[in-house]
Amino acid sequence: MAIEKEMEVAEKSQVDTDIHQELRSGNWFVPATDVYEKVEEVVLVMDMPGVCFDCAHVSIVDDELVVTGHVTHGEDQDDYVLYREYDVGHYHRHFGLPPTIDRERIEASMNDGVLTVVMPQIEQVRPRRIAVKVAG
Repeated sequence: MAIEKEMEVAEKSQVDTDIHQELRSGNWFVPATDVYEKVEEVVLVMDMPGVCFDCAHVSIVDDELVVTGHVTHGEDQDDYVLYREYDVGHYHRHFGLPPTIDRERIEASMNDGVLTVVMPQIEQVRPRRIAVKVAG
């Protein structure tokens, strides 16, 4: 698929410096992501457990879709942790956007820790059926 080839996943080393500084102070995760190409849109589904919709951010920077999120422990400052296995930290992924995506119409939603980003394709590149008429 053309979109699959164009949506390149950037390596961790390419994270811009502002995010890099933030991530040095704690754990960070590369969330599991599926990308589907449909006739009219490309849909990205990303697993971000523990991230509320206020802490999830989607932006476009230099022809890349950038997704970040943060999850924290829910305990009060007075709580004394006896044992901890649940990691918290930052989520970060970014994907190259092909020129066929209509950047003005991208929408994102969050439900039960799953982020869904719908990226409509520009109408000119969508396949369409052309009616064949009887000549004469």
